[in-house]
Amino acid sequence: MRFLPKKLQAYAPNWRSVAAIMVVITLAVGLLGYKLSSLTVGMSAQEVQFVNSASTIQSIMSDPLFLPQKLPLLFLHAVDLATPWTARLVSTGFALASAVLLYLLIKQWHTRRMAVITSALFVSSSWFLQVGRIASPQILYIFFTLALIYMYTLKSTSSKKRLAVLIAIVSTCALYVPGMVLLVATLALIRRKLVLQLIKTLPAIWQILLLIALSVLIAPLLYAVAMEPLLGIRVLGITAEFVPIEWLKRVVLIPVFLSTQGPYLPNMNLGRLPLLDVFSLVMVVLGGYWYYFRLKMTRTLVLLCSLGVTAFLMTFGGLEFIVILLPLTYIVMAAGLSLLLQQWSTVFPKNPLARIAGTVMIALAIVVVGNYHIQRYFVAWSGSQATNRTFIHQLR
Repeated sequence: MRFLPKKLQAYAPNWRSVAAIMVVITLAVGLLGYKLSSLTVGMSAQEVQFVNSASTIQSIMSDPLFLPQKLPLLFLHAVDLATPWTARLVSTGFALASAVLLYLLIKQWHTRRMAVITSALFVSSSWFLQVGRIASPQILYIFFTLALIYMYTLKSTSSKKRLAVLIAIVSTCALYVPGMVLLVATLALIRRKLVLQLIKTLPAIWQILLLIALSVLIAPLLYAVAMEPLLGIRVLGITAEFVPIEWLKRVVLIPVFLSTQGPYLPNMNLGRLPLLDVFSLVMVVLGGYWYYFRLKMTRTLVLLCSLGVTAFLMTFGGLEFIVILLPLTYIVMAAGLSLLLQQWSTVFPKNPLARIAGTVMIALAIVVVGNYHIQRYFVAWSGSQATNRTFIHQLR
């Protein structure tokens, strides 16, 4: 970069990050946008119900849960543009933002190359595509999980004031997603020193203005809970039923769904196939081994607490919260891939042929895994009878 002017040389390294992010965005846009409304004959009953729940201000005020996704849908209804394509487009927007957040998170924790690899596996995952391409609020679980983990583990920032405001606003918006209040409270507790430090950086006038803004943001939720107290239980993400046997089954099913037999949810899975493929599962195991020797790191504590909150929500709230495991598993997977490449380089530190062979094998495995999930979603899932029986409803 010596040919650049001195004023531009300082910004030259950023172009690599920009190029890497553009690769991730291009891949994500292509996969998320391809046949968005025509891959299935119609919409599922859950999609139609959710889209219609945001048709009026009154319906949103009575049940403001998932408000960040309902507001764009309300706008589409207001301008008479609520169609299957536009409703699903709102979900793909959050899915695209989630892919960028995962890239930024992995780049901060590992390397740029590892961030690109992990993000490519993430956006091509059939699990991600099935959640991000339907008009379902479950994509918000992925988005806010990644956003909260990224912000609470951010190593450096040019403006602590900006970070403090961003954490406060995102955390408040996350409260509209059932169960996220537990994750927000847990991360704020284990990172309380960071939270207190960020609060001290804000001038008094900023603190007052931020408090007013947060009060306005949370007011619809508080009003709805006051009108319907049972809504508060849904905010926590738990059910009022006492079913200890069912709770025990859900705990056992968590690793089963990931590794051997997935849940029978035609709108989110193909048959009873496991949610993770063999390669991804092995990388997750390696990633767990990598984190085992780094238990004192902040990121390890954050991940363990996030996994604990997810297990709690799945046990006492329902299997719908299993989607939170999607970003967490790929974060752990990145550590497994990093460990694999690191060990290969250690065994062959000076043999260029061996290093090239290792890189080629990893690249080939990524291509095979990505192709498997793309075929699994766009061909097998879209053509299955269960899918065709589920997506038969029309949006009126």
